[in-house]
Amino acid sequence: MTVVTMLGAGSGFTAPLMRDIMLIPGMDQGEIRLVDIDTKRLAQMQALIGVMAKRLKGDAWKVSSTTDRKKALRGSHYIVNCIEVSGLHCVRFDNDIPLQYGVDQCVGDTIGPGGIFKALRTVPVWIDILHDIEQLCPKALVLNYTNPMSMMILAAVRNTSAQVVGLCHSVQGSTRELAQVAEIPYDEMVYRCAGVNHLAWITELSHHGRNLYPRIFERVRKESAIYEQNPVRFELMLQFGAFVTESSGHVSEYVPYFRKTPETLRRYCRDGSRGGSSTYADSWPAGRAQQDQRRAELIKDITKMDLARGFEYASDIIEAHAFNRLKTIYGNVANRGLIDNLLPDGVVEVKVLVDEAGFQPCRFGALPPQMAALCRSHQAVYDLVVRGIMEKDREAIVHAMLLDPLTAAVCGPAEIREMTERLAAAEKDYIPTFMSKGLTLPTGYMGDLERFSKRKLRERRAAQAKHFPRFEATGLLPASGDIRAVKLPGKDLVFSPVPGVLGDGCNDIRKIHNGKDGLVYLRSSALLARAGAGYFLYGPDAPFKAWVNGKEIGCDEHCSNPGCSGKYRAAVKWKKGRNEVVMAMHTNHGNSWGVIAQYSYV
Repeated sequence: MTVVTMLGAGSGFTAPLMRDIMLIPGMDQGEIRLVDIDTKRLAQMQALIGVMAKRLKGDAWKVSSTTDRKKALRGSHYIVNCIEVSGLHCVRFDNDIPLQYGVDQCVGDTIGPGGIFKALRTVPVWIDILHDIEQLCPKALVLNYTNPMSMMILAAVRNTSAQVVGLCHSVQGSTRELAQVAEIPYDEMVYRCAGVNHLAWITELSHHGRNLYPRIFERVRKESAIYEQNPVRFELMLQFGAFVTESSGHVSEYVPYFRKTPETLRRYCRDGSRGGSSTYADSWPAGRAQQDQRRAELIKDITKMDLARGFEYASDIIEAHAFNRLKTIYGNVANRGLIDNLLPDGVVEVKVLVDEAGFQPCRFGALPPQMAALCRSHQAVYDLVVRGIMEKDREAIVHAMLLDPLTAAVCGPAEIREMTERLAAAEKDYIPTFMSKGLTLPTGYMGDLERFSKRKLRERRAAQAKHFPRFEATGLLPASGDIRAVKLPGKDLVFSPVPGVLGDGCNDIRKIHNGKDGLVYLRSSALLARAGAGYFLYGPDAPFKAWVNGKEIGCDEHCSNPGCSGKYRAAVKWKKGRNEVVMAMHTNHGNSWGVIAQYSYV
């Protein structure tokens, strides 16, 4: 019987990954062991996965939970790692102390001050886990999803014999985005990709032998709505020659070009995942609470969750290994000659074949030199951080901070050292003692930091896009099939107030469709004091189409998340006076929550 152990079971990855594993053809029974030190979230997740297992497999899968990882690891075949060391305790430190020095981060979990200090908190625990695996289940395959990915995998390959691969969804997600821009079926697209995690390059992209990049370059240059979907990534593509595999918000932190001055931030970065300042620090605490609320609802009615298999790699790996069905993934592994012009003792993200023998990384060759140069700048930081942790060398961590591309673009060396020391002093309860030994914060510094954080938060909220007033909606209409064929409704449709509006501005349409399939039109308007170029931002939870002032401005055939109102963005020209928005939303077989819609100016 297959045993899968999930470390960090409170993670948002847990439910979809466990669903995918249970949906592997032929894997009719097994055991899922959930591990977390947060007993409340652990109990909730056990209840959710238990309900899911019952729905998908009856009584064939056993689900258990424990706070004792050694108990769970013994005899496990597959380990999925999603731990988050320190929870929410260091989120504001990671973001706000660097911000005092001008280092403006969007996410801060891969490189930069946030990524380096996340590594200091996480890598020591990770190494302990891997040593337990060596003793308790040495033949297990270990699938890591925790960031900072490259530093986690580098620490693993240098310190243990465990069979580890680092997994991300950025390659799958990015190639799907490019297929939409190129307007071709995803399954017919051929690509090559390599680099380091969150900064891998899709160097080749073709459809039936035809290079797709000329078409993509043309659309990005001519259609502002396309460029605005991912301004930082498309700018890098235009200048460097290929698309990178992480969101504009992430990648804007990884290079020295986009966040070093207020002017460059305004020019290239947008809100939310498009590069908004302090996005992760500001949104993650509320996001965790919303996750918990959503899980509680799913426990009561699991049919509200998408129960189809997704595209994360974990289940592909387990299927390939357990049944000897060859699969291709993209994973983070030791370089060892896979990419010629990256550090030979570093970690890279490349194509990996998986079968009953385990992981078989594929040689890529050489990256284009300009792309390799950016990746090597990251590898130097990763190397110093891992060396610093293993050798208990605070100077190595300072040197890593000195070499971080964004930090070096903003600060002088003395400032970077002081910032590192202040971060170490603030986070001393969660990082190795060698980092904080002998350091003290200036008198009153924590109070000053708290006031700084509150002021910056007020400023960001004041500058955020504004929600449209409450929407009206039609009743449930017959589903149209293809959302792209839906037309702007005529005057004869009856609109009534949306029956539910959540505190975050989400117009909740669940009471309209009551779990049934169909189409709902939503309508709202805003009275604007001035005209001007700007954006319509929307976060749908289902296939979706939108019109502003009678003009079609966006259509998406897939689901999103109502909370991600910056994910979909269309450039518009707002007029002075009343501006009307109409949206068509497929109920996604009764699974959609609703929509958030906002407006902003350039």
